[in-house]
Amino acid sequence: IGWDNAPELLSASLNKKEKKMAIKSMEMTNRIIGVITHPVAIAHAHGLFETADTSEISWKNTLVLDWGASSLSLTHLKKVGSTQTTSIMRSEEHTVSCGLNILDMLVKHTAEIFERGSRGMIPRGETLQNKKAKAKLEVACEDVLRSLGYSTKARVTVDGLIDGIDCHVEVMLARFEMLLGHTLKTAEKAIQDVIASSGVQFDVVLGAGGVMRMKCVQTLINRIFSREND
Repeated sequence: IGWDNAPELLSASLNKKEKKMAIKSMEMTNRIIGVITHPVAIAHAHGLFETADTSEISWKNTLVLDWGASSLSLTHLKKVGSTQTTSIMRSEEHTVSCGLNILDMLVKHTAEIFERGSRGMIPRGETLQNKKAKAKLEVACEDVLRSLGYSTKARVTVDGLIDGIDCHVEVMLARFEMLLGHTLKTAEKAIQDVIASSGVQFDVVLGAGGVMRMKCVQTLINRIFSREND
């Protein structure tokens, strides 16, 4: 991607057909093309494409970890020579570790605790079978996920969740991290595989996405790359 002299950039929102037509048109006029993709946008946001005079970061290989609702996306960006040209060497997505699966895990855990606390008034599994109750619980658990990013505990509160019964379930960070054990191991293996297959040492690691704000995820990332630098 030749940023210094590129008069036009292609938006990542274009579909494949539109991109092909735009690229063909630009090639006919010998114009440099830059296709903006999410990993590149993240790198831009962190100032990696500033000029040598203004940037404080010197890098050749960057790993972008975009861990959001739909997937864990891992992208290896490589700067070509001393230019601002950048190649996407590898990009892959892992949906098993996505934020929606983490949310679903918390929703199920909260529903189980709530039903246990109802002392038989709510049969097991009925909360999640009720679409309205499940939707309310998902919204409340989203707030709890954000709170667990900076707190050791949070409370899921929903008035009249089902059959007029209020839901008040406290979620401890330690217990939540135990629930995430398999998800974190899966994510760790995916990251380690990318590191091993790349055959390089990454100069910069960039994180994006809501899941990256979780303490256990930050601890995982720090552990992986501190081990790589030993």
